[in-house]
Amino acid sequence: MHRIWDRIVRVAVAAWAVAGAAPAADARQDADLPPLPPEAQIGEAAPALSVEHILRTGSLGSDQLSTLDLSSLRGRVVVLEFWATWCAPCISAIPHFNDLVEQFRDRPVVFISVTDEPAEPVEKFLARRPIAGTVAIDTDRSLFLAYRTSAIPRTIIIDSSGIYRASLHPRQLTAQLIEAALAGQDVQQALEAPAEQLAEKPVLTAATQVIEAAPDTATADPAQAQDSTVPIAGPSASPGEVLFEMSLRASNQSHGKIEKWEQRLVARGCTARDLIAECTQTSPGLIVCDDGIDLDSTRYDATISLPATAPSGSAMTVSTVLQELVSRAISIETYRDRRIVPILVVRPAAESAYVNIRDVTASQGASSLSWGLGTISAVRQPMHVLTERLSAMLRMPVVNETGLPGVYDWTVRCADDSLDAVGAALQEQLGLRAEVHTRQMDVVVVRRK
Repeated sequence: MHRIWDRIVRVAVAAWAVAGAAPAADARQDADLPPLPPEAQIGEAAPALSVEHILRTGSLGSDQLSTLDLSSLRGRVVVLEFWATWCAPCISAIPHFNDLVEQFRDRPVVFISVTDEPAEPVEKFLARRPIAGTVAIDTDRSLFLAYRTSAIPRTIIIDSSGIYRASLHPRQLTAQLIEAALAGQDVQQALEAPAEQLAEKPVLTAATQVIEAAPDTATADPAQAQDSTVPIAGPSASPGEVLFEMSLRASNQSHGKIEKWEQRLVARGCTARDLIAECTQTSPGLIVCDDGIDLDSTRYDATISLPATAPSGSAMTVSTVLQELVSRAISIETYRDRRIVPILVVRPAAESAYVNIRDVTASQGASSLSWGLGTISAVRQPMHVLTERLSAMLRMPVVNETGLPGVYDWTVRCADDSLDAVGAALQEQLGLRAEVHTRQMDVVVVRRK
């Protein structure tokens, strides 16, 4: 505990120097930006659902609505999904989201997918990857700001009385949680209960069942093997093909990288914090360590390749397997909690306008993002991508309050990964200011087993 508070004090002092002791209220005065909407709080009335355009109506009546009046949706549970066409985790969650929309088609539930991108690229994306339910455009990011959504994907549940009930990753969204909202139950409590139960399940049991099933099906009649539900058997498997794999080993690489597909993950040079952030879908800055646990000094390589079709009844996913591997390797366990933690807020610098941030929202072109050795370079990226990368660099939550709603080209080079260096680089190179505050946030707590 002393180490945690020592970190808070040191971070606060460093940020005070970066911000020049300027009042927080002054940060937005010279930027000619609208005031931030009040932050939505779980258990209180949800803010107005203000959007600029609706691309897909879903169960709503008009495609010209700009404000989705919650009073008109009373008696119906609202599920908000914050996403983007460039966000790989968002795209991988679409089939799960669509399944839930179909499952509750005849129930009083409204599903609304919200992005801050221009309509044209979203329309092109939807032509290839349809999203069920309502699809809305929030170009001024008022909804993103109201729910302080600095990382996507993110799912919000609003109950039938218009009360904000839960904030979670879309993979945590289940039919049971929606049923709890329909029944007027405490959704946050229902969310936490399954997570604890899942953590107690031996994830590797399902993997063992798949491996043990191989000898029987490998000697079976080929005609019967074609109908088998065991994915690693049958004539489609080629000699040398990887059918099932999971490994975690120490790495000699100095920088981390994670690549993820539907049933496969490859991580190189990642810290335990990086891997926990990936499998819990949490920002690295929102991982809190108890008991003096060090998650950052050792780096790992991880490889996971799961069968194309999981065994019936299995909850095995790339994320659950990764979590089990990390938990066993360093003898830790995780749980979710809500704590007051230091955060870094990125806002316009009061003494200067934005610099070196080129607005390319109205233009067409490919997007890209690269980082390493203290440099983050973006092409056609929204500004919350900057704060997400800074969060990973600083190992603390970083919140985007720049007020910039579109996509931009920008590059920032930090002398090192210290708070002083990051704050100086933001102000000198982009005209942004970094300020430390404390805020109650949902975190993942790591403790020893």
